[in-house]
Amino acid sequence: MNPSARVLLTVFAAASLLAGCGLHRIPQERRTPHPAARATPSPPATAPRAVPAVSAADMALLAEARERLREAAQAVPGWPDASEVHAMLAAAESAARGGDAAGVRRLSAEVLRRANDALGVQYLLRAEIELQKVQTYTGLSDDQLERIRVAEVALARREGRHAWELLNALSRELAEATKRYVVAAGDSLWIISGRPEVYGNPYLWPLIWDANTDTIKDPNQLRTGQRLKIRVNPTVDEVVQAVERARSFRSPSVRIGEVREAQP
Repeated sequence: MNPSARVLLTVFAAASLLAGCGLHRIPQERRTPHPAARATPSPPATAPRAVPAVSAADMALLAEARERLREAAQAVPGWPDASEVHAMLAAAESAARGGDAAGVRRLSAEVLRRANDALGVQYLLRAEIELQKVQTYTGLSDDQLERIRVAEVALARREGRHAWELLNALSRELAEATKRYVVAAGDSLWIISGRPEVYGNPYLWPLIWDANTDTIKDPNQLRTGQRLKIRVNPTVDEVVQAVERARSFRSPSVRIGEVREAQP
């Protein structure tokens, strides 16, 4: 073999060796990545946004507004602002669910104000009616008269609810107040009614009869030891009617004696 051919053969063998060693391999960073490797990674999961808590005081205010609106709607039939105020309450409840404490306070306070205004007018009217009613009762004690005076002051200040509560309680008390009397030997309704601890006026005996119709079938017949119910505070109208009935009553067993005019 001539020298030139030997040199070419040597070069060719060296080139083949270099190719086998991977000197011409594509660098790692230039390789085409697998399709799965090219996928965009998902962003990290984020926690849901927490709804701010509404304080217990704000929720109590909302509950008070709800209850006061219920009272106003029942006490004032046909209240023209009812729909608007109910919508305001619904907005306050929505604010509570959304954690809007300021909205809860603002809307609840407005519902309370509107409902109280409506109730205030209604209670003033009711208090006036109750005042007229209690003023018709007789035999009031000093304490009861003082309670009327306090209620009248509340009315003058337009504190309708307070005035009504005082007068309504007093009205029930006067209507239901009774005391007991035990019939003694020789008693009659005329005699009992004239006693100072009863009515101090014998002409009011029909009041005793009316209060005891379940046990007194005949006003001329009483039993010794019989327990009678005495109404403590009959109304003026009841007193007048009782006197008229006593004057017109005819019975041989019930004697009312001669009627004389009191001298001035």
